[in-house]
Amino acid sequence: MIARLETRPSGALAALSAAALAALVAGLYLALTVNQGDGSGTRVAFIAGFIAAAAWCLVATVSVRDRRVGLASSAFAASALVIVTLLGAASIGVLLVVPAFLALRATRLAMADLAADTVRVITPIAAMAALLVAAIGLIST
Repeated sequence: MIARLETRPSGALAALSAAALAALVAGLYLALTVNQGDGSGTRVAFIAGFIAAAAWCLVATVSVRDRRVGLASSAFAASALVIVTLLGAASIGVLLVVPAFLALRATRLAMADLAADTVRVITPIAAMAALLVAAIGLIST
């Protein structure tokens, strides 16, 4: 983890900042919906968990040694945050604009060290995986 932070401090800062803000929003979302009486549904738990999973992936981005795994993790997290930001634009999505932007920045910085062919394969697969998880989760809740 230390080597990764030293080689890409701005990317690590963006990823960790996005992770902290996303985790904060997930907790706030759960707290608000439970206090309003709407927190018993599985959809609320899925959305909060999806945001928390994105935060965890952003932390993993700076802690893994393999930069390809870091890119996949960052791209998945950025895509997940953008999806929730767009789908929840009238409610919780507004609070995720900054974390989503920071996650996209961290993903862009993670791309810098990899070959273009690698980026062209990993990034869309991670984005499609986030979209698939979101679709399955929202359909099933």
